[in-house]
Amino acid sequence: MSLSAQTVNELKSLVDNATSNAHNIPGTTVVVVDRSGAEQFAHSSGKRGISSNEEMSLENVFWIASCTKMVTGIACMQLVEKGVLKLDDSGHLEKLCPELAEIKVLNSEGKLEEKKRGITLRMLLTHTAGFGYTFFDPRLRDYSYPAGIDEFSGSIRDMMQPLVFQPGENWKYGIGIDWAGIALERATNMSLNDYIQKNVCQPLGLKNVNMIPTPSMKAQLAYMHYKNPEGKITARDHPLHRSLIAQSPEEIANTFNSGGAGLFAKPSEYARILTVFLNDGTCPVTKAQILKKETVDEMFKNQIPEFPNFGRSGIPPAKPELTNPIPEIYPVPGNPPQGWGLTFMITGGPTGRSDGTAWWAGLPNLFWWCDRENGVAGIVCSQILPFCDASVMGLWGQLEMATKPPAKMRRQNSSCDQCRKGKRACDAGAVKDLQLCLDNEMQWNIGKFLEASYAFSQLTSSQDWQDLTGPCSNCQKTRKSCTYDWARSQQHQIRERRQSSVSDKRPLPSRKRVKSVHDAVVPATSQGTVDGFQDVFPGLGYNEPGLYYEASQPLFPETMFGPGSENFSLSPTNDTASNASLADDLSLVFPASSATSMPSCISDELPGLDGVDGISVHDPSIIEFAPKALAGARATARKRPWQGRKYPDFSLGGLSEFSPTQQMMARTNNGLMTENLMKLYHDVLEGALSCWLTEQNCPYLLPAKSTENLNFQVGESVSNLPNRIYRRVLNLDKSLDSLGIKPLTPYEDRQATRALHFSIMAFTAQWAQGSWRSQSRYRPSNIEDAGLCLSGLGEDFDTTIQQSFWNQARRHLDDCSRINSFKVAFAEIVFGLTQQHISESDDFTFEDFDIASSCGGSVPERIKMMFEKDGSNMYTERAARRLHVLRRQVETFDRKAIKEQLSRRISCKNAGSEERKTMELIFWLAVMFDTLSAAMTERPVTVSDEESKDNDETKEETEDAQQSRGTSTTDWNDRFIIKRHQKLALLRWPCPEQAVSRELRDAAPVKVLLFRKITRLQTLSSRGAKEEAAESAIQDALSVYRHWNMTYGPLFQDCVQYHDSLPSTVQSWYVCLLGHWLLAVMILADTISLMDEQGMSIPSRARQRAETNMVGNLRTTSIRMVSDLARASTPRDDDLGKLPEYHHAAKEGALLTEPWTMVLMRSFTMAGLSLLDEASNGGLQDDVAVEDSQRRCEDCVKALWYLGRKSSLSLKVAAILGDGLEKSKLRGLRSRTEFAGAGEQSTISQVEVF
Repeated sequence: MSLSAQTVNELKSLVDNATSNAHNIPGTTVVVVDRSGAEQFAHSSGKRGISSNEEMSLENVFWIASCTKMVTGIACMQLVEKGVLKLDDSGHLEKLCPELAEIKVLNSEGKLEEKKRGITLRMLLTHTAGFGYTFFDPRLRDYSYPAGIDEFSGSIRDMMQPLVFQPGENWKYGIGIDWAGIALERATNMSLNDYIQKNVCQPLGLKNVNMIPTPSMKAQLAYMHYKNPEGKITARDHPLHRSLIAQSPEEIANTFNSGGAGLFAKPSEYARILTVFLNDGTCPVTKAQILKKETVDEMFKNQIPEFPNFGRSGIPPAKPELTNPIPEIYPVPGNPPQGWGLTFMITGGPTGRSDGTAWWAGLPNLFWWCDRENGVAGIVCSQILPFCDASVMGLWGQLEMATKPPAKMRRQNSSCDQCRKGKRACDAGAVKDLQLCLDNEMQWNIGKFLEASYAFSQLTSSQDWQDLTGPCSNCQKTRKSCTYDWARSQQHQIRERRQSSVSDKRPLPSRKRVKSVHDAVVPATSQGTVDGFQDVFPGLGYNEPGLYYEASQPLFPETMFGPGSENFSLSPTNDTASNASLADDLSLVFPASSATSMPSCISDELPGLDGVDGISVHDPSIIEFAPKALAGARATARKRPWQGRKYPDFSLGGLSEFSPTQQMMARTNNGLMTENLMKLYHDVLEGALSCWLTEQNCPYLLPAKSTENLNFQVGESVSNLPNRIYRRVLNLDKSLDSLGIKPLTPYEDRQATRALHFSIMAFTAQWAQGSWRSQSRYRPSNIEDAGLCLSGLGEDFDTTIQQSFWNQARRHLDDCSRINSFKVAFAEIVFGLTQQHISESDDFTFEDFDIASSCGGSVPERIKMMFEKDGSNMYTERAARRLHVLRRQVETFDRKAIKEQLSRRISCKNAGSEERKTMELIFWLAVMFDTLSAAMTERPVTVSDEESKDNDETKEETEDAQQSRGTSTTDWNDRFIIKRHQKLALLRWPCPEQAVSRELRDAAPVKVLLFRKITRLQTLSSRGAKEEAAESAIQDALSVYRHWNMTYGPLFQDCVQYHDSLPSTVQSWYVCLLGHWLLAVMILADTISLMDEQGMSIPSRARQRAETNMVGNLRTTSIRMVSDLARASTPRDDDLGKLPEYHHAAKEGALLTEPWTMVLMRSFTMAGLSLLDEASNGGLQDDVAVEDSQRRCEDCVKALWYLGRKSSLSLKVAAILGDGLEKSKLRGLRSRTEFAGAGEQSTISQVEVF
């Protein structure tokens, strides 16, 4: 196998990017070899250590830890070939090692018992003898106390451990291969290191592989590091200290040679050992044969078929300073049987490796692999503890993927159409050209060019693609049209369009006609329609960014009905609405009347805008929205820039509301408004639900056989997505009878539908679209304008619509409180996300929180008072309770039907399987929102842990088992959320959009899990639980935090760093997820801190957390990432960060696409308050640190200010926090000026005046 220059450059970029942040990977070395022994890739990057200025090089030496096991296995198998050791003779082994004959077994009760059978060498090499590691086994660790066991101490006494199960009855990773090395030493009368030097290293020509490093090796030793849970890396003492300091012959002789973890090596020399396996036991460089082919085949054979899932039971972090939790060893899609050879694991995987690939790892995060079938092997080396570091594992997976052999293409598939028809060889060679073009286009989007594609783009920028490559010789000779000419021209057009889209700030919409598959919908693009709308609302001029579409924009974009949309679906399974467009959703909400094809709101069957109290187009408060209506506000307000705007003095005069002209205007206006609001609902809420709520990540649904094949096509516009959840909920209510629920009467169905529609309209009316809020830009000086925009001039059309829809939705929901309907439950969920507009007529007014007043209390107290007024969580609780009741009725019906064996009922159940999936999805959505709401407001969850577990867990745990264990709630849906979404090769940006989307969907339930752990901590805290229970819950929550950091943390860091290059959908999804997650982490930090201060946790653990400042680091890391998120996601003055596919009210920044405003509000507020306290009262002496905290606090204020476009509460919180920040800056300036001395008194007085 030979790597191309482009692949080598790609590998180099991967490695360099991985070390660009020293707190990810300080330094690393990667070596990839082929069957010939040649180094196809060898590269070092970063520093030798985080505290060192010396560059990492290929000469540096690493402690390879458990990568030693493979070398020990080679040594043992050499002796098996000679008959000195025997694989399956327990008597022979126990004669060499009498300790193994006398060893005891530590049972589950912590007592020692006799072993039942002898131990063989094969058991030692396959980890089935019963040995463990204290850092992977809490029971063994606890048994070793108080003295403890250190497997890396360099003393053979630490190998004197009991077994943790009977020999041959299980698989457990442990010190078995150390004992294999001891047996080798006693069989040969040589130290293990001496034997390896003579029989492995010398034949292979290796001089830098040793258990007792030579002075030259020590001089090149890489630093050992420790990465704390917050991701900060520091240098630490070396675990194998004794091997490094042994110098005299006596010291060396007394140092235990660990066959499981004792070697130090240069990566390139270790890679040469791997080439021996690629060549069936012979070194391709020195031609020395150190193993027979039959022996190598035996080593690569699965030795434990009786344990096909040995690596899926999970490995706990018994010593967190050495290892992170390992839920599953090398997850593979489909969960095929796992294999273990002699000293290493054998498995295929998604990185392109063959099924017989061997691999293993070393504790300080080293990973090697050897693919005999494809003839490639390699090693990735770092020196970072604890094990299972996300950054290194992600790099390893990317490197394996990049070095996989190219897929073989049949010759006919690379021929043009003419040559294929004539069965002639085609010499166009265009496949590679096209692939290079595709690569170049992908990098164009990402903004990162590799050398090869960059050179190609420079070449093609001045030449026509057809002239560069041309048709194949056959087509040229026969003067026929070559297929690849057309293909290249298409790529050329794509490239030109992308270049033009970058250069043009506002490209004109395409005018190409596209045949619509929805004949019932007529695009309302005429000027006359807009003119009619302007006449109804004279306050909105043509040139203003108003509530509706611009006159130049078609109401229904052509992409909505364009090719490709019919196969699009957000659901992993076939969605019945997958080929529908947004216009169909509108017809479902407001059916078109007989008088017009425009979606209407006047139907008596479904409520429309004409039924909204106070929003009739005949309402004087709307029609008279002119300068006369604003006279009072202008009289008392200070002069504002927008007050110079000219409003036409328009009056409808004597125009009758019953006239055809007026009815047509009202109907057209209602249709435009309906389309506008449903578009916003579709882009924001349904867009978020396509990430949060799918069959892929719902704990109550079994995962699909192939979650990799999601019907999510990269590049599709978000405008093409069907309103998936909305449609499924409507269909679900139509199938109540098949679910065992009493069907709704026509009146009840009409009421439930009205409640849902008004809830959707109330939700979408939050976004300001034509007022001051929608147009203004953030400036620190205009924060105090918040009060004005919410009173007087701010009480405009947006506010009136928002208030009226909110009141109507609440009234309809209250009317439906006794109706058992999924539509009502979904309406309550939607309404629970909707914030009520705050005005002067509400219970608390803005005068109560006058910014300029010094008697308003502290900033945190004033903000807390604001948050306490939010009552939307009441509807979230109602939805969760309603869905819990409905779900229980369905479960009771199912059990009864199965018990009675009624064929009619069973057929109904099968027919309603899709509805049942929808029911589980909606129930999970309610549990999700209820969990977040409960954690934020410190209230109990509505649905208990037992009632909201996934069905498999509930079935496996009987009530007696739960009572005896007493901790049944600690594993709430953990198995699904944590264990089923493990990936070895962590995802990093840049990567395909489909892969990122799938990863974000997988991450969505993990943040819910952390919020659920927080609710348990809050419950235990309020009840005064025992120390053990409280500490267990704390560790349980921290394990979820570590899992996120290990699995998803690097990707989210990349998303923040490369925010502007991300696709619009990815921007929206990750901002919402990360904002929620960081809020949970901050709440977790405060909860743990409170429990430790109150003495509720185990004192020793609390002291340990205090000494390491774990909680403080947790909080500091989170609040800084919140500020980074705020800075990346808020709207800017340029076009960067905009989401062109989204509704105009939400497209300016990903921040505006968050459907649950309250969550991001709390996240930015908590971070902002912490940063303000840090800058004001935190005792920071460094001016740079103070300024950094102030800058970050202002980022949070800015984010809250922009959230104010859809939340008056957020705007007010931004004003309060911003006022506190300005006062903090002024105090700091005054303090620094006073310290300047008496000679600066004039400056002080100027500051005080300012």
